[in-house]
Amino acid sequence: MIIFNHTRIATTALKTVLYKAAKAVGSVRTGGVVVKIAQSLHSHGRAERSNPFYFRWALAGKEHKGHLLTSIDREPVLSDGGYIFIWLSNFCEPLRAAEDFYSTAAHEWRHIRDFQKGAKFGQYNRNWKNRPHERRAINSSKRAERTKNSRMDIQDAIITLGIAIEESRFNS
Repeated sequence: MIIFNHTRIATTALKTVLYKAAKAVGSVRTGGVVVKIAQSLHSHGRAERSNPFYFRWALAGKEHKGHLLTSIDREPVLSDGGYIFIWLSNFCEPLRAAEDFYSTAAHEWRHIRDFQKGAKFGQYNRNWKNRPHERRAINSSKRAERTKNSRMDIQDAIITLGIAIEESRFNS
C-alpha cells in the first residue's frame, strides 16, 4: 500500500486502521493500492480502478505571495491495485472522526476488492444506495462495524488514531 498523507496526523496510525479495515472486509490485496488521505468538512471517500491522481512534487525555495510553494511539477502515480481517496472529517470530535475513517475505509476497501475480483459494476441510473456494487460495499462495511465492536485490536487502533488526530490539532 502506498499512502499519501495530506494531513498532520501520524501516518502509522492511519496505516494501522487502513489495514484493519481491509482485513475486516475480507481478502483484499493491499499491495499496489494507492491511498490518498486529506481532510475535509465531512468524512467521505472514493475508490477507483484505474484513474491515477497526480502527485505534486515539492521544490524548495520558491515563494508565491509570501508562502513557500510545495507543489509545482505534476507526475502521475500509477498503480494496478486501485486507488482510494479518503477525506477525513476535521470538524468533529477525534474519536468520532477515527470511527468515521474506519467505516469509510472499510467501504472503499470493498470496492477495491470488487475491482480486484472483476465484479460487475454499472446501472448508474439507480439511486446511489440501490446500485449493486454499493449494496455490497454498504453490507460489507456494516459487517466491518460488527467486527470492530467484537475485536479489541481494531478498537485499540481506532482509539490510537483518535489520539493522533487530537495531537495533530494541538500541534498545528
